[in-house]
Amino acid sequence: MQNRIVVLAALDKANPNFEAAKKELKATALEWLDVRAAEEKAERQDQRDKKAKQVAEAEAKGNKKAIEKAKNIQVVLKPKQDVGFAWVDGVFWDRWLQTTYGIHVKQLGMQVVVNEQDKHRYWDTTTSGGPIEIVKATIIDTIQVILSSPNKIKPKIMKNRFETAIYAAQDIYHNHPLLTLVLLFAIFSLLIAFYKGKLATLQANLATFLATPPKGKSGANGGLLGGATTGKFD
Repeated sequence: MQNRIVVLAALDKANPNFEAAKKELKATALEWLDVRAAEEKAERQDQRDKKAKQVAEAEAKGNKKAIEKAKNIQVVLKPKQDVGFAWVDGVFWDRWLQTTYGIHVKQLGMQVVVNEQDKHRYWDTTTSGGPIEIVKATIIDTIQVILSSPNKIKPKIMKNRFETAIYAAQDIYHNHPLLTLVLLFAIFSLLIAFYKGKLATLQANLATFLATPPKGKSGANGGLLGGATTGKFD
């Protein structure tokens, strides 16, 4: 997820406001598309106005070279950080959310964080210091602040990927122990079969090598593992 932030909502399916929260998150995502489109439209128009001004100034001076240069100015929008939206089952992924983002849905209710995976950081508060509620205006305002001035709201550091993977695996085991054991057994069996195949190939290659007579010394018993040789010994 390079150059991307994600608005992640930890929801509780047992919460009576679950469906309303999902709808609000979806509405926020659609609203953000409109906000971003309006920003790009304004930026594009601003650049066109500046270009037209330069062309007019060059024409007023009668400078053909400057006129040509001004007309060749391209309108290029500045690259912007992408924003994604997602939600997870805050009860099912309870431990992972706690260890990664400090979220505890069972105790604190449904929550929102803004995650920037590339820099292993996230935001879980607004400019006022309160939690990011699942409210369209609150989320959009917070996104705009983060994109324009990331340090205006102090970010928090995420656990590293290895730790996150460990906690995610523990969550899966806690919720589906039998399935986890079956998967582990299958992986272990595949590893054994793989290494047995490698070992058999190695043994076959070694036997072939040892049974091959050295160059120029071929004979019925000329292999390195050949039987007793016949002949006279001094």
